[in-house]
Amino acid sequence: MAACLTTDHAWRLWGERDPYFAVITDPQYRATHLDAAAKAQFFESGRDHAHYVLDTCKRHLDAKFAPRSALDFGCGVGRVLVGLAERVEQVVGVDIAPGMLVEARRVCGERGLANVTLLPSDDTLSGVTQRFDLVHSCIVLQHIDIVRGRQLFRRLVDLVAEGGCGALQVTYGKRYHPGSFGQPPPPPVPAYEDGPRISGPRRAGRRASSAAARQWPRAHA
Repeated sequence: MAACLTTDHAWRLWGERDPYFAVITDPQYRATHLDAAAKAQFFESGRDHAHYVLDTCKRHLDAKFAPRSALDFGCGVGRVLVGLAERVEQVVGVDIAPGMLVEARRVCGERGLANVTLLPSDDTLSGVTQRFDLVHSCIVLQHIDIVRGRQLFRRLVDLVAEGGCGALQVTYGKRYHPGSFGQPPPPPVPAYEDGPRISGPRRAGRRASSAAARQWPRAHA
């Protein structure tokens, strides 16, 4: 649990000291280098991502998908949130770092996005009280330890409204068991040459007959 708290604490510090670089670790987004051009590029990349997510849902899941509400988990300073708010009627962003939310609120105010609500996050998303047509998260769950991440993932899935879509990005080992997205295959089933055996002292009826074990019922005409 101490490691989890340390992770949250570190993210809060990033939100206070270098929020844009914490989202995308490119030197141009450092607080000491960030200028208007870099900031515009930053939010344009989020707009492109938001459009990609919405268009992918339409292309692969529902050609008529037009969400009226969206949740952005781990919204940070609003990189993707802004793009979603430009196409979705109501958007809610949650983040663990107060500094991120302060900057996201300022960004949305500059753009006149009155359809955005920003909430502090916790392990149960207790501040989120509704379901959404779209539940989204990108480059967030990878920063959360597995136990907490699974709990949050289940909660995010539960927040998808009936007929809605979830777009939740997770990391996996592309080179480690690529056919199963990083998951090792199940262990092989042990083979028995003489049929199944029952452990324990040998007694009458304790060992299954190999002939009986291999015998199939005869088909009836």
